[in-house]
Amino acid sequence: MIFRTEIKIPPSDLRISYKDKIFCIGSCFAENIFDKFKYLGFDVEKSSFGIAFNPLVISNQLNILLDRSEYKTSNYIFSKENIFLSWMHHSKIYSTDKELLLSILNTGIEENKHYLEYANLLIITLGSSFYYLHNDLKFPVANCHKVNAQNFTRMETDIDTIYEAYSDLILAFRNVNPNLKILFTVSPVRYLKDGFIENSRSKAKLNVAIEKLQMEFSSVYYFPSYEIFIDDLRDYRFVKEDLVHPNDLAIDYIWNMFNDFYFDQITVNTIVELKRIKLLQAHISIHPESNESKVMIDKIRILEEAFTKKYPEVKL
Repeated sequence: MIFRTEIKIPPSDLRISYKDKIFCIGSCFAENIFDKFKYLGFDVEKSSFGIAFNPLVISNQLNILLDRSEYKTSNYIFSKENIFLSWMHHSKIYSTDKELLLSILNTGIEENKHYLEYANLLIITLGSSFYYLHNDLKFPVANCHKVNAQNFTRMETDIDTIYEAYSDLILAFRNVNPNLKILFTVSPVRYLKDGFIENSRSKAKLNVAIEKLQMEFSSVYYFPSYEIFIDDLRDYRFVKEDLVHPNDLAIDYIWNMFNDFYFDQITVNTIVELKRIKLLQAHISIHPESNESKVMIDKIRILEEAFTKKYPEVKL
C-alpha cells in the first residue's frame, strides 16, 4: 500500500548543467536553492537585495538590475536606532555608517547587473501576494524592518498585475539577454500571519499568474516546490519548530526532485564525483599536524587537482 501522494512533474525541456550561469532571487527558498547550487560548485549568484516575498517587490528589484527604474539607492536609506537600512533590502543588510551602506548596496547592484547580462537561468521564488505599501514613499517595501505599522498599508497584488509586471520584465530581458530562461517556483513556506484562508488564496494567485506567463512565453518554466511540500510531504515531521518553514529534510527532498527533473546525466555523474571529495573534506581530522591528517590532506589535494582538470567548469 502507498501512504503518500507523490507529485508527478510534467515533462520539461529545461536542462541544467555546470555550463550554466544561474541567478536566484526571491523568498528564503530561493536562498535554499542558491546554497545547494553553491555547495555543488555551480556558477551561481543570488540577489544582493536579500530575501523578498512579494512579486511586485521582486519585479521592482529586477527592474533596478535592468536599469529600468528611477531607483536611487540614497532615496531608500533611513536610520533606525543608530543603524542605517534600505526599504528595498533585507534587514540583514545594514551599517552604522550611511556612506558605507550606500557603497555596499551599489556594489551589490552593479555585480548583479553584470551577472544577469550573461546568465542562462533566472530562478524566481515568489512567496506571497501580500505586501506593505510605505505611506509616505508610495511604493511596496521589501522589508518593514520592524518599523511602526502606522507607516504602512497592507495590500494584495492581483493576478493581472503580477502577470503584467513579469510580462514586461521578460520582454525587457530579451533585449539584454535573449537566451535567458526563467524558472518560477512558489515558496513552500505558509504565511500564516496573513491567515490560513488568505495564505491559500495568495498562493493560488501566484500560481495562476505564473501559468499565464507560461502560456505566453516559451522561456518560462515552473517547478512545483510548493505542491511537493504541501501534498507530498504533508506531515509535520518535515517542518521546523515554527510549524511553517520546511526543515532540512524537506529541503533536501525537494532539491533531490529538482535534481532528478532538471539535471542531465553528465551533471549527475559530476555531482557524484564531487560529493566523494566533499565527504573526504568533511572528515579531515581536527588535528591537522598528525601524520594521518597529512596523508589525508595530500590525498584530497591530488583528488581535487584531478577533478579540476577533468571538470574545469565546476567551482571546487
